[in-house]
Amino acid sequence: MSNILIIIFFNICLTAYSFGANDEQAFISADFIEYNEEEDFIYAKGNIQITLGKYILNANSLLYDIENDMVWAEGDVKVKDDKDRIIFGQTIFFKDKLKEGIISDFIMKLQDNSILASRLAKRLNSDHFTLYRSSFTPCSIQSDCKPIWQISAQKTEVDFKEEKMSYKNLFFEIYGVPIFYTPYFSHPTPSAKAKSGILVPSIKKNYLTIPIYFRAKPNMDLTLSPRIFTKYTLMDLEFRHKLDKGDYVIEASVGKVPYKIKNMNGSVIKDANVRSYHIFTHGNFVDSYYKYGFNLKRTSDKAYLKNYHGLNNSFLDSKIYLQKIDYTDYLSVSALHFQGLRTNDTEGLDPLILPQIRTKNVFGLNDDESIFFTIQNNSLIYMEETGRKLGRAAFQLSITNDFITKNGHLLNISLNNRTDIYSINQMLNSNANAISSNQNDLLIRDIPELQTTWRYPLVKPIGPASSFIIEPVVSSIVGKKFKPSYNKFNYIDSNKYELSDDNLFNLDKYSGIDYHEFGNRLSYGVNSALLSNDNYFSLFLGQRLHKYNNSTINDNAENVGKTSLNLSGSFEILYRFRKNKDFSPIRDEFGVNFQNEKIQFTTAFVKLENLKKYYPYENRILSKNRAKQIYYDIDYHLTENWLIGNDMRVNLSDRKARILNKSIKVTYLKDCVRITGKISDDYTSDNTRGIRKTPSSIGISIGLKVLNM
Repeated sequence: MSNILIIIFFNICLTAYSFGANDEQAFISADFIEYNEEEDFIYAKGNIQITLGKYILNANSLLYDIENDMVWAEGDVKVKDDKDRIIFGQTIFFKDKLKEGIISDFIMKLQDNSILASRLAKRLNSDHFTLYRSSFTPCSIQSDCKPIWQISAQKTEVDFKEEKMSYKNLFFEIYGVPIFYTPYFSHPTPSAKAKSGILVPSIKKNYLTIPIYFRAKPNMDLTLSPRIFTKYTLMDLEFRHKLDKGDYVIEASVGKVPYKIKNMNGSVIKDANVRSYHIFTHGNFVDSYYKYGFNLKRTSDKAYLKNYHGLNNSFLDSKIYLQKIDYTDYLSVSALHFQGLRTNDTEGLDPLILPQIRTKNVFGLNDDESIFFTIQNNSLIYMEETGRKLGRAAFQLSITNDFITKNGHLLNISLNNRTDIYSINQMLNSNANAISSNQNDLLIRDIPELQTTWRYPLVKPIGPASSFIIEPVVSSIVGKKFKPSYNKFNYIDSNKYELSDDNLFNLDKYSGIDYHEFGNRLSYGVNSALLSNDNYFSLFLGQRLHKYNNSTINDNAENVGKTSLNLSGSFEILYRFRKNKDFSPIRDEFGVNFQNEKIQFTTAFVKLENLKKYYPYENRILSKNRAKQIYYDIDYHLTENWLIGNDMRVNLSDRKARILNKSIKVTYLKDCVRITGKISDDYTSDNTRGIRKTPSSIGISIGLKVLNM
């Protein structure tokens, strides 16, 4: 009873004396509590807990000077502050409501479980500590061993308000063994926002990268990464800026890099350091119903992209655009520029499209909008450095009727008419008298078509959680016959198309405007699927028949198909094909995906036949009329912390298999560190342009929690 009265009396006095003005309450509980009224202090021992606002203190013994607001405590001291940080110590002296003091044998556990420890610590205020003979690690700590890595320092300043940890006379230790020393080092606190500074360096291939991060504003940052080679340096830059209505990114690099170019006989015709660069920048913004932005790309040459950035682009496309999408209607205005990187592309003759305008408007003609009228437009002005200018407009009008019969048949009837208008202006030069003149041509063609599509989906339950689906599909198109004069319209787009299960029933298979399908066409196929719980099997087979066509593909029949099997989302096998009228292969694709807790495996095989007939190609590099490649990527968890991976791409087009690229990767992953070693080989090359092989390049990257977050 006396102890209870003492506790009540202590609470009344403490609250009234120290915190009544701030409406704060303080509570103390312990096995033994003694209050000295003359000296105005509290003595307690055994399972002590003081709650003071958002602060909680636990200890074995305690002396509290109420008048001077000072606390002495010892024995398994634990303090939880207002930021959910937990401080451990053997002996502490605190004042100012536990916000300022000194702690011996200090240990602090942060919100992300990182650990700070020191022999002696000063708490200058609630957010600032000074530690002496300290260590810091974000790694998990076992009672019988050192952490994987830690930072040990003679003196450490921790400022949670500035979100910064600074060290003097620092040693970086691995399992307690010092391996690196620096007189000064700093990094952000574990929960800090991004800060400017040096990120963790990495060694890849034959160079060292030291990234320097600069945080100009909360919404703007920049990373400058010098790549230091033996005899030269390459500078990489990434700039990011987030705005209220969008963001943009600039990626660039520049350097004076070595080039060794050989002729067809293998003799060196150029061996020098050449100033090279690349710049890729993109931005996307939204304002009400409009979306606008840009994607700009430029490089000094293809060899630079391949050798130093691993990119094999045949061209770079730059674009500025404005879009408005409203349900089924859209408006798109853009400007495009193309930098050709193929062997037969000439510098300074890059084409420009300014502008390209595409629109689509859909108007419902009845209450349920099963009958609707569509207007589409695709117009552009195409300019070349040679002096040729092309204006092209494609207008398409469509009336479509969708309806469902009582028996479940789905019908779509569409009447279409496309009008193409070309205005060509090209400069003609006479070598004899060096006189230039302009030639203007106007070309117009009209393409009326009627398309009817029929579908009949059937679903058959075959169990409590299984069903079988089959859906035959037929699409017929009645169109205008092809005229040889339509070959005059072929200025920009490719005359090859890729037929697949995705576009078999489309009105037109070509991706561009210049080429279009003509005459009567018929496409038919069947979709089928078997579903059982999380497993499914699907199969599609289809055929396309046509008579008149204005492309180099004169087959009057082609076949496509796709089948896949998926078991519980962990195993999937896929096969797709395209075959001609005699069922000789044009394209075969085979893929397998498998994953579980231990292994992730992906493989793909692609075979293309008769490239010259069915696929766009570069005359100079097409040595074979077929292509076969196989690719695989496998990652295996040897243990909880060790991961090994291997990938390879092999060219099977020749009698002898040729490896294009391969790599072996080993990763060690722990709670506070990620170390990856990679040995890679890239055997693709083009000596005439300085694109070299990179066999047996070694890369090592180390990620340390907190230090390079």
